[in-house]
Amino acid sequence: MNNTIFSSFVLILLLACNKDKDYKQEPMPPLPVDIHIVGSVPENNLHKPYYIKNGTAQVLPYWGGTGAIADDIFVSEKDVYIVGRLTTGTSTMNSTRKPVLWKNGVLEELKIAEGVISADAIAVYVAKGNVYAAGYRAVPKKKSIATVWKNGAARNITDGTNEARLQDVFVSGTDIYVTGYEKNAAGTPVAKYWKNGSPVELSDGQHVSYAMSIYVDKEDVYVTGYAYEEGDCNIKLWKNGQATNLTSGSAVAMGRKVWVEDGDVYVGGYEQIGDRFAPFAWKNGSRMDLNFSAEGHSLAYDASIVKGHLFIVGTQKINGANQCTLWQNGIPVAASANVPNITPSGLFVVEQ
Repeated sequence: MNNTIFSSFVLILLLACNKDKDYKQEPMPPLPVDIHIVGSVPENNLHKPYYIKNGTAQVLPYWGGTGAIADDIFVSEKDVYIVGRLTTGTSTMNSTRKPVLWKNGVLEELKIAEGVISADAIAVYVAKGNVYAAGYRAVPKKKSIATVWKNGAARNITDGTNEARLQDVFVSGTDIYVTGYEKNAAGTPVAKYWKNGSPVELSDGQHVSYAMSIYVDKEDVYVTGYAYEEGDCNIKLWKNGQATNLTSGSAVAMGRKVWVEDGDVYVGGYEQIGDRFAPFAWKNGSRMDLNFSAEGHSLAYDASIVKGHLFIVGTQKINGANQCTLWQNGIPVAASANVPNITPSGLFVVEQ
């Protein structure tokens, strides 16, 4: 999932500290897994994309530009799907973006149609052999359009009247769910999800809100994100459109991932504690603490659950440098042995 849009914005909004009810993690039996991570490393105001499997990182191929970013990953059977974008220009701030898909390391561009200025693919999901990517496209004389690609072909979710971007995609049976935000007529971002193109608003539009991740369990639709309300910033968990605050609102916080397994609902994200950010997870509304460095900011970007084992990928500062970190049931380890400074954006864990 994309870290570029929101992280720098959140990091300047430091407020006070808060404490939520905690969940005590029980010792878990060993579980053999393959851990797949994607991320990027900045180089000279540009980025180089990486894929990490079980601690070893390799550069993903890219062409026709001066940089590339890998945003999300999905593993289906033995195939590895990664989405992101190529960047052309002198920096990421003024670059033109082209959405791309890597399948088992082979790069292909997603269709963006003639006249599209720029586009991002931010999330990926694979179901029944079909590959879905979600993001947005920038079109002349319109605002950014929320977009879904199915097997490389683009479909508009919004019409470009108001700015909109998608952050996640989930497929359940024949139904396609995407989530993100669309600004209203007043210019306020409104958290939403769309089921087969039909929107469901998660906020009344009076306050800024963003939806970051979606998961569908049977008939229940779960979305996580965050909202600014009357000066408070809350991590939100929406179930079938009904919101629950996972934090008190007294500190800046962001929900990044929602996952459901065996009726248990997990949310991963981070929250400001004192003058630093710290990674956390919530299980059924109770916070699960992670061990992290007190040296600087520690951030959680994506999460996965396998047989009750909680995996979270993010960064923490170690010896003055940001280190790509994997937390398994709260215990951190270096996620990449050979390229430690990758900023991760996607995680997928598969039982061996």
